[in-house]
Amino acid sequence: MRTRRDVRAPTVSALRLRGWIGCAAPLFATACGMLSTVHEAKLPDRSGTIAVVQEAEGQYVFVLGERFGPYDGVAVETVKPSEDGRHVAWAATTDGSFRLYVDGEARGERWDGFGEVRWVGSRHVVFAAERNGGWHVVTPTGPSERYDSIAAGSLVSDRDGSSHGFIGIDKAGAHVVVDGVASGPFQGAGALGIDEEGAHVAFVSLEKNGSFVHIDRERYGPYRDVATLALSPRLGRFAASVLTEEGWRALVDGNSSDPCDTIGAFTFTRDGTRVAWAASKAGQWTVHRDAAVLGPYDAVDHSALRFSADGRLAFGAKFGGAARVIEDGQAVGDTFDRVELVTWAGEAPVLGFAGVRDNQASVVVGGETRGRYDAVTDLALDAKGQSWIAAAELSGASLLVTDGVPRAFDGVAAGSLTFDERGEHWGALVGDASDRSLHFIVDGARASRLAFDEIASFVQVDRGPPDDARLSATMRAWVRAEIARHGRR
Repeated sequence: MRTRRDVRAPTVSALRLRGWIGCAAPLFATACGMLSTVHEAKLPDRSGTIAVVQEAEGQYVFVLGERFGPYDGVAVETVKPSEDGRHVAWAATTDGSFRLYVDGEARGERWDGFGEVRWVGSRHVVFAAERNGGWHVVTPTGPSERYDSIAAGSLVSDRDGSSHGFIGIDKAGAHVVVDGVASGPFQGAGALGIDEEGAHVAFVSLEKNGSFVHIDRERYGPYRDVATLALSPRLGRFAASVLTEEGWRALVDGNSSDPCDTIGAFTFTRDGTRVAWAASKAGQWTVHRDAAVLGPYDAVDHSALRFSADGRLAFGAKFGGAARVIEDGQAVGDTFDRVELVTWAGEAPVLGFAGVRDNQASVVVGGETRGRYDAVTDLALDAKGQSWIAAAELSGASLLVTDGVPRAFDGVAAGSLTFDERGEHWGALVGDASDRSLHFIVDGARASRLAFDEIASFVQVDRGPPDDARLSATMRAWVRAEIARHGRR
């Protein structure tokens, strides 16, 4: 039986099969005939467990207690639940070759190795697979043409899974493939994106005379470099940071800004009608909201420009020796030394943030300042902006503060605070020093314990510690699921 090891290249890489298969599997067994768990993870809502278990006759996949197998080996990194947790996919080997299984049913052809496997919503599975040294991307319409490798992380799809893309590498170069149509070859390619509706495609190519930005059939460049490329969720708007001979410029919908020293992240409204970004030149910052230029400011939290549901822009900025919140170009509220955690209510134009003055932090929601703490590390508003919850530190104590009422815990996981959709219930993850574990709190009461192996399996599937945004999104999803279970009791 052949196994596949990781292959990494300086600019592109094929995701090779990882996980123990075949002769390596007995390493997990403590004795012949005994069970040994090779891999375990929770469904997205934590309502059940997925496990890969080694038994004497092979490996089995257990989903909510139902057993599938035996297999010669299961590629544990391909074990993926759908977004709604109703289906589970995995790649497993029998008779020396791999197949994709969905809910225990074999799908499609046999392969020599598997790479990235991902769900599109809860209906379609897209994956990279290898046969005879050649890599293909398999979508619901079938396998792609053969490539020497598939660029890591390049598989993209629209919201409903009707359009798919990836970057394939062969001796000629990099090919951008969308719905079976290839562009290129290029010396390199990246930042491939498809909008939610599958109507627009964006990517960056590296060519002999420089870097280019591609939007549908349009091509912009050459540039000395392209740092970022963002495609709006819909409408086909785009924004990129491009390096010219004069300096960095923002390329927005084909129009270039004046040169500057630094360009921050681009932010679109949910409907794609507005875009904002921050830029600095000679130590001064400006914020660009479509064609409007706001500022100058001495400093801007350029990674945290926030649009409300109705398209209002808010951010923290420092000027005149003090920090303020800027809402649609106007300074609002009191002055502080720092402004942090700027956030909007999901459905209402209610603004919240943490303001720091004289090393004391306060929560400001809807213009009202509440409390004085040593630090505020997280803040969440309900959809209507009628309630809020914050994680705070005071005199060595960790607090969850709801509408000004504090509750003390051994620790609070910043990034986990959230409300349910109606704003009727709130929840968070808190630490318990007595057993060194995390617990879910719903409406101030302990709901359940988060086992360490769940956190470990999350890190394992993510191939290492996740970034803050990914970890926070996962924790909030776990907490919302716990709130929903609590409400059904």
